[in-house]
Order: sequence, then C-alpha cells, then structure tokens
Amino acid sequence: MADDRPFPPSPRRRALARRAGLSAASPLLVGAAACAAGVLAVFAIAGAASVRLRAMIAAACSGDGSAVGL
Repeated sequence: MADDRPFPPSPRRRALARRAGLSAASPLLVGAAACAAGVLAVFAIAGAASVRLRAMIAAACSGDGSAVGL
C-alpha cells in the first residue's frame, strides 16, 4: 500500500507519525528477532531437560527404584 503513494511523506507528516509512535518495522528484522528468541528458548529448555534426564537415567541405572519419584 505504501508503494501506491505518488509522493513521499512531508516532514510534517513524518513528525506527526513520530509523535504518534508510528515507525517502520522491517518484517525481516522482526522475524529474525523472533527466530533468535525461539532458538535461545530451546537452548534454555534443552539445558534444563538434559539435567533432569541425566538424573532420571542415573536413578534408573542405580536400581534403587527412585526414578519414578523424580
């Protein structure tokens, strides 16, 4: 829709948009930030899950029967 406009915005319109909090957001940058946040979340969860899984395997291998209670 922005490509349909025949003239660029005037300095007054830019100032009004800036005051209203409107700014251009690149879909590529927003997507990259979301992807990076997702990767970090997966690494954080995987780290905690690996510690818990290691404890469960150690308890199961020890044969004391406490693996169910974790």
